[in-house]
Amino acid sequence: MSLTQRSMIMRGSAYADGMFNGNQDAAQSYMHMMTAEGLSRAESLAKFREYMKERMGKYNSYTCNAKRWEAKGDGVRASNAYHQAAFQLGMAMHPIMDSTSPAHTNLRYWDAFADWQWADHGPWPWSDEHIDNLTPDLEWRTTTIMRNILDKYGSEDCECEG
Repeated sequence: MSLTQRSMIMRGSAYADGMFNGNQDAAQSYMHMMTAEGLSRAESLAKFREYMKERMGKYNSYTCNAKRWEAKGDGVRASNAYHQAAFQLGMAMHPIMDSTSPAHTNLRYWDAFADWQWADHGPWPWSDEHIDNLTPDLEWRTTTIMRNILDKYGSEDCECEG
């Protein structure tokens, strides 16, 4: 995987986490493995699964298109499709990463402005999500879940129309 593709995965995750694009409102809590008012834990989990499958479907579609462009000798379009695939993978993996965060455990209730809940999230030294709280066990659990999702929903086989 290229450095640019890894960068696109990070951009996809950051987009999924975006405060200013509407992805932090209560209706999108499932994108962060949380729940919100009017959304039960079961409903939130179902919405997460639907979201993740949709994003992984887009990841597979872009990957398939990239392979098709490669086969036709069009490296520019293939590269662009691989970058788009990586962005979708980042969006799909964002809730997986959140799911192992101490700030998101057990589909916690999300209301960004109630009790300054947002302050428990992010890179701040007092945040549950600060890098100092990333233990080797937590990192292992997170990456294992991500690999399992990729193995289950990522497709190596493309039946692209040529």
